[in-house]
Amino acid sequence: MKFLLLWGSSLLGVIFSAHAEVRIPAILNSGMVLQQGQEVPVWGWADPGEAIAVTFAEQTQKAVASPDGKWRVNLTALSASKEGRPLTISGQNTIRLDDVLVGEVWVCSGQSNMEMALRSAQGGRAAVQQANDSQLRLFKVDLQAAFQPQNDCLGKWTAATSESVELFSAVAYFFGQELRQTLDVPVGLIHCAWGGKGIEAFIPRSALSSDVPWSRSLAAKVDHGVKNDNPESAQKKYEESLMKWEQALAAFQQAKQAGTANGQAPRKPAPPNLIAGPCRIFNGMIAPLIPFGIRGAIWYQGEANRNDGLLYTDKMKTLIAGWRNAWGQGPFPFYYVQLAPCKYAGDRPRGDAPVTPPSADIRPSQKFPFIWQAQLEALRIPQTGMAVTVDLDGPALHPARKMEVGQRLAAWALAKIHGKTDRVYSGPLFQSAERQGTSLRVKFDHAGSQLASRDGSALNWFEVAGEDKVYYPATAKIEGAELLVSSESVKAPMYVRYGWDEIAQPNLMNEAGLPASPFTSESIN
Repeated sequence: MKFLLLWGSSLLGVIFSAHAEVRIPAILNSGMVLQQGQEVPVWGWADPGEAIAVTFAEQTQKAVASPDGKWRVNLTALSASKEGRPLTISGQNTIRLDDVLVGEVWVCSGQSNMEMALRSAQGGRAAVQQANDSQLRLFKVDLQAAFQPQNDCLGKWTAATSESVELFSAVAYFFGQELRQTLDVPVGLIHCAWGGKGIEAFIPRSALSSDVPWSRSLAAKVDHGVKNDNPESAQKKYEESLMKWEQALAAFQQAKQAGTANGQAPRKPAPPNLIAGPCRIFNGMIAPLIPFGIRGAIWYQGEANRNDGLLYTDKMKTLIAGWRNAWGQGPFPFYYVQLAPCKYAGDRPRGDAPVTPPSADIRPSQKFPFIWQAQLEALRIPQTGMAVTVDLDGPALHPARKMEVGQRLAAWALAKIHGKTDRVYSGPLFQSAERQGTSLRVKFDHAGSQLASRDGSALNWFEVAGEDKVYYPATAKIEGAELLVSSESVKAPMYVRYGWDEIAQPNLMNEAGLPASPFTSESIN
């Protein structure tokens, strides 16, 4: 995997400073999609005091480069347009960008499940072969980590063709395809994901607070790295160890062919830890996109943070607030994917034995559901939505059914932004549990008029507990849009939880076929 590790101010900016021509970032280029219905920033660099004029769609906006050479104009709100038109930027030189469309623009970020290529998804090969949509435009940001926010990145806009979509994010592609088919306007997708990385790497340094312990600690690490880390030295050591590994691997292969090899092949050295540092993916891959006009962001991440528990909610708040503040265009929509079941710990429930409560020692398989609960509680953040995936193939770290994931994210956008109220955009989400005799009556948001079982079998993965918080398997009976949940082992139930195991693929859904999110009614803050 290739990546760039940049130090200090933008490498591209340093190179540019030796020239006098008007310059613009890579995200502003021919074939791009501009966001409809709001002001559209266009920016770049020039000589201090240089007059700049930007012309597009029969309007011209002017600016003068500041003393540090930066300039920016805002085009007034544009209507969606399938017509590819030119955009010109004039100063001492003129830049012409061709085939510029206007429609919906989304940033698509996260770790490996967002990064998974279309060709690797279920149905992806067919989708690649069929891809031929000149109104769906893709921009894939090259992997780049940095110690400081960068002003540019590497990437280019391309129309959706079999060649361009093959290695593009499957989730993002299916999301954009659903928007295209429903809205019939151009769609631009900006793919900036990096597999295996924690949420901390995507958070801007400016969003970290000294008032929160984890955030204060993270800020200290960032500041220490900027001041003390030596990327050049780390990269040199990595290249030296890589060369030694290549020599050792060649020797091992020769010995293997000769039948004299002992042990296993030498392990390839890992790249410098510098690339995984907090804030560095934001600096290298997100910051260069700002302030490009966007409708919102979709996010698929959390596997690397699965041991954070409810702390992940606070990290999501910090990430979302940081991005929104950095973009400066208000609380744009942020829709994310709840992680799929996956066998991380390997410890399984045992028949009808009591289930260990969260207040006591937790079996390894019950630690992961806390991240589900954290993602569920993140819906309290304004302008957010969540696609539930517990019903997809698995348990698996990388579920192959990315089409459903993209479509479920799109359903949130279509309903909440574009008023497509005929669409059910969420599965049942826990609302309340009230005692009713020896049962708990459980109510949900987004239940519709009738709850159902996805597979026609009895509802599964329900548990109840009394005051002692010891959970027992429970029976759930559907009563329209509500459930009655009970267990013969708990005569006075107080708490209910659902899908509380890392491999749980529970079967509760609404009449639209969308799955319910795992949850617990117990306060575990």
